[in-house]
Amino acid sequence: MPCTPPEPDLSDHPFAIHMATESYVSPYERRWLAWVKKAEKLLGHSIDGDQDRDGYSLDGAHDAFADGLTIEEYVQEVRTGRDEPDDACTDPSGHEWAYSGTAYGGDDDSYFGEGRCYCVHCGADGDA
Repeated sequence: MPCTPPEPDLSDHPFAIHMATESYVSPYERRWLAWVKKAEKLLGHSIDGDQDRDGYSLDGAHDAFADGLTIEEYVQEVRTGRDEPDDACTDPSGHEWAYSGTAYGGDDDSYFGEGRCYCVHCGADGDA
């Protein structure tokens, strides 16, 4: 009868303690999170929106990421989708949204610190 060694008890091993206290983030998830962070930085706002209303959402962004779109392609797609002919930005790259609220370092405490959303290039109202 083959002899099988007993399972080692690693509960006191420092690595086991580290793994129990840290959450694992896969390489795919790290790439996705970095992709989102850069896209949000380029857009000037969170991409956690409503796809039908805002033209962007986390689900839509993930689809773009999974389809292999570059961050720049995605950002251009979002900007192009939001610019109606009468709402086109004066800047060739499209609208770049910013917030005036205290939550973003501004002095506007309206809308729970979000303030006003506006284009840094042409001043268009992003909440309209």
